[in-house]
Amino acid sequence: MKKILLLQCFLLFSGTMAFSQKELSESPFKNVIGQTLEVDQNKCLYRIEKTDFAFIFHHFFEKPQAYTIVDIIPFHKFVDDQVPEQYKEDWINSLLPSYYPILTLKDKVTGLTNNFISPQKISTENDVLIFQPDSDWLKSFFMLYDNAEVESTSGSKWVFTDCGIASSGSIFLTTGDGSTKIYIKTFNHILKVPFAWYEYRKQRAELEKRRLEQAKQQAEQAEQAKQQAELEKQQAELEKQRKRQALIKKYGTHYAQCIEDKKIELGMPKEIFFEIKDKDFIFRIQESLVHGVRVEIYQEIRAGSALIYGYNKYNYYRFENGKLVSYLYD
Repeated sequence: MKKILLLQCFLLFSGTMAFSQKELSESPFKNVIGQTLEVDQNKCLYRIEKTDFAFIFHHFFEKPQAYTIVDIIPFHKFVDDQVPEQYKEDWINSLLPSYYPILTLKDKVTGLTNNFISPQKISTENDVLIFQPDSDWLKSFFMLYDNAEVESTSGSKWVFTDCGIASSGSIFLTTGDGSTKIYIKTFNHILKVPFAWYEYRKQRAELEKRRLEQAKQQAEQAEQAKQQAELEKQQAELEKQRKRQALIKKYGTHYAQCIEDKKIELGMPKEIFFEIKDKDFIFRIQESLVHGVRVEIYQEIRAGSALIYGYNKYNYYRFENGKLVSYLYD
């Protein structure tokens, strides 16, 4: 029985070792390790710096440089080694694809070794490292810009909304409505991506959700207010038409129009005159009978005159037998 158990353990251990060696041997980059990588403007690299709270991705190109390829590891392994435990799962599941390569390069001049990442698709051809523009890889890489602080080496701040690949193969970033394009190879800048990137993203998504809900609610309220205003307008128009028809029936079309336009004219009956004038501002100051004609004089306080002039201004209207025969404005 013990022999069987020992044999099973040996086979399991051997299988695990064989799998690890197979995984290593099938790495697409195994034959480029130790080679020299010449970096020019056609090869886009970001140097990765780690702080206590974030990764800082530096893109700086001044002149071609030569590096020794020390290692190329998948993104998930880099995260496992570098990202604090509480953020690992978020970074592995929510940022770059697990297979995205991280390059460990040694500067042939300074001897310094750093980790690098590229927005270009990295592959091998005839045991040579190839950098190619690829829209899917670029789309994944652009997630680093989401919720990141972007600052150029000149100190200006940037917010990028999208990215793309020009017909020449050059990668560009766009701002605002996409009308402004910034080509990466000519844009020295840094990205500061906090380890709590995913939490910030969730918070921002929640805020955006609330904003959209609020905007929807405001739009609905505005639409309701618009519909209510339209209804009130229709009701006011119906009421206006009702009153107009009543006036036409009572006074005829001509005088109904005069009332609607608040227009007085000679020969107008007093009853219609008072349909137009505000009774609170007009008073009869004289009434007499002259040769069988009933004469009435009305005085009207001109609206707003006391406020404008400091004293009242008056209009005067003379009626004979109930009809307007003359008027005088003071």
